[in-house]
Amino acid sequence: MPNKVIEFQEEKLLAAGKTPGWNLGADGHLIGNSKLGSHVARVMWVNEKDEPLYDQIVRIERGGAVFLPVDARNRIGLQKNWRPQTRDQEKFAKEYPRVDWSEVGRESWELLGGFSNAEESALKTAARETQEESGSQVVSIEDLGPICDNRAFSVHLGRMTWGRIDPTKKPADRPDPYEKKLSAVRFFTLAELRSLLEEDKLYDSFTLSALGALFLRHPELVAARS
Repeated sequence: MPNKVIEFQEEKLLAAGKTPGWNLGADGHLIGNSKLGSHVARVMWVNEKDEPLYDQIVRIERGGAVFLPVDARNRIGLQKNWRPQTRDQEKFAKEYPRVDWSEVGRESWELLGGFSNAEESALKTAARETQEESGSQVVSIEDLGPICDNRAFSVHLGRMTWGRIDPTKKPADRPDPYEKKLSAVRFFTLAELRSLLEEDKLYDSFTLSALGALFLRHPELVAARS
């Protein structure tokens, strides 16, 4: 049984009769982004006797937060995006022909949010990202709890939040120039959310988890909108 993760040691893995499942790129380095404070590390699972079992990668980053906006009528605010990734992935489809690329670039309605800056709290991250992406001021915000965005390769937890935004008030923060392509926030009733779910347009894990957490913590919101 896997017991803990340690730093990758190829000699130790080979000595145990195991073949590495993950390989370095041609330059011998793993991928990293110093601006985001993110990088991919190669690690190794060992059992309780520290005997190697297998290697894998882990994604190490600052983490982040998402924000679920609710308006005065208790409707849920979402933005339209395209997931997973964008729709122009022909290059990768040619390089990896055995992978099913038919799901790439589907319409997705999801929450606002993003990575934390250094020494930034989850609530501040959620508010800042929401104001940058929506151009509206966050007037209230509460924590909904943690979320694990990837059970296999992530070593951190993100945070889910919810609150109110006022589209008539503009935040003091300057909009992020990279967020210009995001659509305006649209507010949905419970019936409309069900329709998105049935149409396979509501599948983002952060969004579904935050909706579940909100309705479990505040069931009166569901009752008010049923």
